[in-house]
Amino acid sequence: ADSTNLVWVDEDGASAFGTVTVTGANVAVEGGEENFSVAILSGDTVNGYYKDLHDAMVAAAAGTGNVTVEILEDIDLTNVDWNPVTVSAPGYPVVTVNGNNKTITGLNDMLFAGTWAGNSGLIINNLTIADSSIVNDKEDTKGTVGVGAFIGYPQASETITLNNCHLVNSTVEGGHWTGGLIGMAGGYNGNDGPVFMNLTITDCSVTGSTITGKGSVGGVIGHGSCAAWTNVVIENTTVSGNTITSTGSSTNKAGAVMGTIGAAGQSTTAAGETKTGGASVSATVSDNTVTSNGTTITTIYGRQGTATGMLYVAGGTYDNNPIEENVTYAQPAEGYEIVQNADGTYGVQKAAEENLATKIAILYNYNIMPSEDSGKDSYLVRAYCATEALEGYNAFGFEFKVGDRETVYSKAVETLFESISCNMVGQTETYELLPTELLENGMYLYGMKAYVRTHDNDGNEINTKDTVLHIRPYAVKENGTTIYGAWRTTSAIGVAPENN
Repeated sequence: ADSTNLVWVDEDGASAFGTVTVTGANVAVEGGEENFSVAILSGDTVNGYYKDLHDAMVAAAAGTGNVTVEILEDIDLTNVDWNPVTVSAPGYPVVTVNGNNKTITGLNDMLFAGTWAGNSGLIINNLTIADSSIVNDKEDTKGTVGVGAFIGYPQASETITLNNCHLVNSTVEGGHWTGGLIGMAGGYNGNDGPVFMNLTITDCSVTGSTITGKGSVGGVIGHGSCAAWTNVVIENTTVSGNTITSTGSSTNKAGAVMGTIGAAGQSTTAAGETKTGGASVSATVSDNTVTSNGTTITTIYGRQGTATGMLYVAGGTYDNNPIEENVTYAQPAEGYEIVQNADGTYGVQKAAEENLATKIAILYNYNIMPSEDSGKDSYLVRAYCATEALEGYNAFGFEFKVGDRETVYSKAVETLFESISCNMVGQTETYELLPTELLENGMYLYGMKAYVRTHDNDGNEINTKDTVLHIRPYAVKENGTTIYGAWRTTSAIGVAPENN
């Protein structure tokens, strides 16, 4: 090799030097006396071969375009004083590190300190860090350092990806934000050039390791997001057999997956553009010891952190309930529910078909029963449909049960009203559905069923969903006269829209 030709071989030196093979983006150096650990490519073009991993990483991060680093063999960094690499060159490169299922051992600091600015990004594929002791700012003297085995603090970058990356039998010690894989992350939602970050961690694992810090500490990521314009997706990832500890004064800053959820989760507008971030987790979590200032934490996070932060559990298996009960900032993903399995673990499954009461909200249906004093001649039903409520259905209606006023649950009579054309999605309307003749001789409303239906082109019913609404009696005074009516049970129906 020389300054002009990255690699040269003449006919006499071929047997000594070996063969360089370039196939697409895969580079291998086979045989000969020269052994290279790393190659750098721009597309299919080989830019250089390196024996030293750090030299290769620095060269890649300093580029003006997208580059790929190919790790060609296992690398032992024992007794190497590693200086974490930052991807922040003026050319905003996206650096892709292909580990090719190789293992780095003996690492004593973060592989990458982080990223910064605009279109830059970092993608790491198929790489394991094992038997390493990673330490940075463990006394939290700087107070702004994110520490993770793979990346410390990626900031204001569009793409951050870990795919099939693993931390095995290692320790990670940090200060403010410490995670097994990543310390802290965040896009940027300032008006002077906002950057929405997509951080994806897929098919990764943290096993048999110890993660310790004074602030937010997580098995996967210490602090999920420092900015609203951040979307964190953790999927098909395993966190098992680890000790995860926050040694600071707070009792809620450690979690099996993340110590703090962070800021992302609400719609936020920057430079005229609105984005919604958040955190989604689908993981296998088991046999971890998680404490914050001596307090044991069994949920997959320690705290929300910022009032705008949201975490959704989209799948996985957990040895404890992964989220707290009765909080709004941690929920199963839409359409799913968290269930306890027969073996005591918790899983996430698609929610059972919703009771129709959550789709058609029948509101304020206490309407007064006919009487001489009230002048009413029918029951009124006020109905509200959520925007997506009746997708796939073309009609809805109600079925009522009535009985004797004195013995409400006897003499039941059912009648089915004609289907009503469903033109009320997203609005509230009132219908007179219970005529006077049905309530002759003191008959009294005590039950009602709402339904939606689908019909084919010939008008034949092909699908029906319904629910029973249990209505209890009540009495009110109107102009000094007692009037009997009915009122829904609060558990039978969805929440009324505001101001309706």
